Amino acid sequence: MNEETNKQIFSLERFEGETAILEDDGGNRLSVRRGQLPESAKEGDRFEQQKDGSLLFLEAETLQKKQDVRAMLNSLWKDS
Repeated sequence: MNEETNKQIFSLERFEGETAILEDDGGNRLSVRRGQLPESAKEGDRFEQQKDGSLLFLEAETLQKKQDVRAMLNSLWKDS
């Protein structure tokens, strides 16, 4: 759980048939029906779990996380 905002944020890890597997930054997993996510959902997308259990797509956070990973990978490639 994100202590600053008291929100639980998950990344979409993978699909297993009609099940979506999400994981938070602490390694806690959440399984939901694929239909609970937007049709365009893909691995790496970030979602906030709402009080009613629904998942809200976090576009800005998804883009930031992807940029952070890309920057980290680029720095690793430069160092090798």
